[in-house]
Amino acid sequence: MNQRDTFVNAVRDCAALPECVRDSATSATGIETSSFDVTYLEFLDLQIGLNARGDEWSRRLRSRRSGLTEWCDIPLVGGRIAVGSDDYTIKVDPRTQAIVYWEHYAD
Repeated sequence: MNQRDTFVNAVRDCAALPECVRDSATSATGIETSSFDVTYLEFLDLQIGLNARGDEWSRRLRSRRSGLTEWCDIPLVGGRIAVGSDDYTIKVDPRTQAIVYWEHYAD
C-alpha cells in the first residue's frame, strides 16, 4: 500500500477524528513519510520554556511533545486536511496503519 492510501485509510478508520475529517480524507495534502530525532523534542522543550507565543501555544507544544515522544526516530506518514476554515495535521504509523497523533487548528 502506498503512503497516500495508508494515510487515507487510517483517517477514514479513526473514530477519534470528527466525522467531517474522516469524510474529507481523500482531500488530504502534503502527504509524506518523515521522521524526527531528539533534537526536535529539544526544540519543543526550548519553545515551551520560552513561552514566546503565549500559554495556549505552549500547551499545544506540550501536547505535541507528549504525543510524539515515543515516535522519535520512527518514520511516520503525515498529512494535512482542511475542513472549511479549520486544518488538521495527522501522523500515521505505516506499520500499523493507525493514527498516532493529530492536531486541530481552528480558524
